[in-house]
Amino acid sequence: MPVLLPPRHHNEKLEQIITNHKNNTKLDLRSKNLTNKDAEIIAYYALGNNKTLSTLDLGHNKIGGQGMKHLNDALLLNTTIITLSLAHNKIATQGTKHLSGMLRSNVTLTTLNLCSNDIGPQAMKYLIDVLKLNRTLTSLNLSENQIGIQGVQYITDLLRLNTTLTKLQLDINHVGNEGAQCLSDALRSNKTLTTLILSRNDIEVQGAQYLSIALQSNTTLTELDLYGNKIGKEGAKHLSDVLRLNKTLTTLNLCRNQIENEGVYYLSNALQSNTTLLNLNLSENEIGQDGAKYVSDALRLNKTLKTINLSWNQIGNVGAQHLSDALRVNKTITSLSLYLNSISDTGVKYLSDGLQSNMTLAKLNLGANNEIGRQGHEYLEELTSKNTNIRVNLWYGTVCM
Repeated sequence: MPVLLPPRHHNEKLEQIITNHKNNTKLDLRSKNLTNKDAEIIAYYALGNNKTLSTLDLGHNKIGGQGMKHLNDALLLNTTIITLSLAHNKIATQGTKHLSGMLRSNVTLTTLNLCSNDIGPQAMKYLIDVLKLNRTLTSLNLSENQIGIQGVQYITDLLRLNTTLTKLQLDINHVGNEGAQCLSDALRSNKTLTTLILSRNDIEVQGAQYLSIALQSNTTLTELDLYGNKIGKEGAKHLSDVLRLNKTLTTLNLCRNQIENEGVYYLSNALQSNTTLLNLNLSENEIGQDGAKYVSDALRLNKTLKTINLSWNQIGNVGAQHLSDALRVNKTITSLSLYLNSISDTGVKYLSDGLQSNMTLAKLNLGANNEIGRQGHEYLEELTSKNTNIRVNLWYGTVCM
């Protein structure tokens, strides 16, 4: 085991922050312009001589391989840290090698964030070889690391052997269709992963088909995030098969996937009989008023969906009318986002009338529908005075989950 020596470098401001938080369980050092030398201070004071700290956030700094060596030496001795974020640093291959050495013997760390660290395929191999043996890590974020297909193949090997990892984030990693196929193969045998984030990974129709086949038999994954891919309407058709057969998926994010109204038609048909999905994001998919009608048809029959995001879809007043008709009978939806949908006072009137007797919907987002005027505001005031369960948002806000 390494012996921690007092740091040779001093940073009075950093040392004071650590001292002020010496009895806390969380220490947030994000965006402090910290360097490798500062990592030595953190290693000694925050990790080596602290018995209460359980969460350490070092995101958005300039810690590289040598800084990771200092942190690694301290983490080998530390028995309290369970959550560590190194997101947006520069640990690269050398730093990952040091980190892997720590993970080989660490038995307390459960959450590790390595987002945007120039890790690459070779560094991935160091990390994955160790995680095959690790029995404590449950959440791993490897987003924005350009791991490519080779890195995905290493992860696939991990998922076949690891029995503790429950959440895996791989956003912006050039996974592509081939990578989706590798992950799908692993999902057939993996029995522990519950959340898989694959946002912005150039996954197209074929990749969606691979994932669909795997999820038809997978019994553990509850959340799949495909935000910002290109699965299109045919990819949506493949995923509709998942909604018909899968009994565990509760959250599906298809924001910005070019699925259009035809893709929504396939998904909505499946939703009419689905009994497990709770959260669905279909924002930024150009579904139009026809797509809104298909969703409305599903909402009349579906008894489990709780939240649905239809933001930025050009559904217009006609689409709002379709949804209003469905909300007269639906008793399960609690949150509906219609942000930026070209809805005017007429559409607000439809929604207000339909929601007068709906006691289930608690959140309605109508932000960025700039055609809503004074009359629309009056309709909403009347609605909220009669239905005190509902909160309406007319401000700009987040579109995707």
